Amino acid sequence: MDDRGDRRGYRDTDRDRDDSRRQDDYRRDQSGISASSQQVTNIKDEYDSSYYRSAIGPRSSSVSAKKTIPASSIVMERFYAYGAGGIPLKPGSKSAAVVAIKENREREKRELGQLNDRFASYIERVRYLEAQNKKLQLELDHLRGKWGQQTSKVKEMYEVEIQEARRIIDETAKDRATAELRAKRAEEDTKNYRDKYETLLAGRDSDRQKIDVLQKQLADNEADLNLFRRRLADLEDESKRYRLESQKLISDIQRITQELDQETISRVQLENEKQSLEEEINFLKQIHVQEIEELKQTNLTGTALDPSNFFKHELSNAIRDIREEYEQLNNQQRTELESWYRIKVRFVWYKKLNNFQTSSSLLNVT
Repeated sequence: MDDRGDRRGYRDTDRDRDDSRRQDDYRRDQSGISASSQQVTNIKDEYDSSYYRSAIGPRSSSVSAKKTIPASSIVMERFYAYGAGGIPLKPGSKSAAVVAIKENREREKRELGQLNDRFASYIERVRYLEAQNKKLQLELDHLRGKWGQQTSKVKEMYEVEIQEARRIIDETAKDRATAELRAKRAEEDTKNYRDKYETLLAGRDSDRQKIDVLQKQLADNEADLNLFRRRLADLEDESKRYRLESQKLISDIQRITQELDQETISRVQLENEKQSLEEEINFLKQIHVQEIEELKQTNLTGTALDPSNFFKHELSNAIRDIREEYEQLNNQQRTELESWYRIKVRFVWYKKLNNFQTSSSLLNVT
């Protein structure tokens, strides 16, 4: 307790004198800390980009007191140990991963703040120890002139304490650099996950729009398909009807053709009969002319009977009957030919109409 009171007294009296020395020693310590922190830069390669686990955990400290020599002060030695803990991030549910990353990031920020505070306290303690070291160095110089070899032992004792303090500062700087690297990696991972999440959201929206367009096209195609099916059914019914009509017309044409053939044969026969009758008329004319000549030669006269007029009248009646019969037969054949011609024209017209409707339906379907 007396040694601690002496320290506080020396610190109050020598503060103004040691300000410049503290600044010089602080710059020297900062250069040593930066050199030790460069050894931690290669820790970045140990972390995977897909999974991240925080290595910052609760700290445990142990304080040990060691008395050096009876006349000197008690040196406090503090050792810090760091535990590991964290939350694994796996590519499962993206919303849960983002929340976990945010929570982990906030926790690591708080821990970084605590580390910075502790690091500042360590720096302050190092400054204090350096000031004490310088003060003790002066005491050693003063005592060295009095005691001689005992000053070397005091120097070795305080050098051990200074080395321990520097080791603690190096470890703290290393832990701080590690925590900063982890925080930076956590920020990068959070940004990557946010970009992936936004990309997935944009892809989902575009896929929904495509699905809506495809569903609309599918409905339109189904409606067109049903319309085409109805048109096809109507065309099939109409085709069946035209097929039946065409079969009926074909049978009528075949029947009329047969009748026409028969009529043609009968016409040929009648023409033959006509020719034979005309030959017979000519023959009868010749006979009648000869009979008239014979009657003229016999010089038969009479007022009651005129043979020339009688035969002439009979011949004209026979010729008129034959002509009427021939004209009647000719008119009948002409009527049959005209009806056959009309049926043929009607069949050709129906056929052309059917072909036109079939081609129109095919064009509408395509």
